[in-house]
Amino acid sequence: NGYWSIGDFYIKPPLVEFEVLKKGEFYGAFETTLMGEHNLLNTLSAIGVADAIGLDKKSISNALKTFTGIKRRQEIRGIAKGVTIMDDFAHHPTAVKETIKAAKPFFPHGKLIAVFEPRTNTSMRKIFEDVYPSAFDEADVVCIRKPSRLDKIPENERIDHKILVQKIKDRGKDAYGFDDTDSIMDFVCKKARPGDLVLIMSNGGFDNIHERLLKRLG
Repeated sequence: NGYWSIGDFYIKPPLVEFEVLKKGEFYGAFETTLMGEHNLLNTLSAIGVADAIGLDKKSISNALKTFTGIKRRQEIRGIAKGVTIMDDFAHHPTAVKETIKAAKPFFPHGKLIAVFEPRTNTSMRKIFEDVYPSAFDEADVVCIRKPSRLDKIPENERIDHKILVQKIKDRGKDAYGFDDTDSIMDFVCKKARPGDLVLIMSNGGFDNIHERLLKRLG
């Protein structure tokens, strides 16, 4: 409604510095480790609520600095040999796109390697072969795992991860398909360099790929 709004903001990894306006007037400058415009808007809402219940700006600022986010939402699982491993619950096209868009500016000197496992009943359906490709436009390298639970989907409705990979390639992206998690790990360990982000997106455990990659890279 314009009562609260975001002013200027600056991405200075690992932080986002941003100004908050209240009724069009400067309210304060804050920092957060959360990535992306959607997280800034959520943070703005939290600041508005905190102000309404009487918290002072210093307390709000300190709380934002120490809030590291929600588990499995852009959650950094670790860094090994300069390679950051991030876990995110993203599984539908919009979430995949926004997660990649949010994370990329924080790794300006490295590649963003997107690793995606279609796992939900909707994401494993053929209809999404035409929807997902554009979601990966801002990734540098794309790894698509063959869904491991396709038996839950009628055969004529199942997504073909090879077709999905080809459609991502057709958009000029460096994309690869894999039949299993071990193959993805082998590829990532050879491809990743210091400064890179490996963004792993799935709503499942993904064979504990996060911890296994950290162990192998380390």
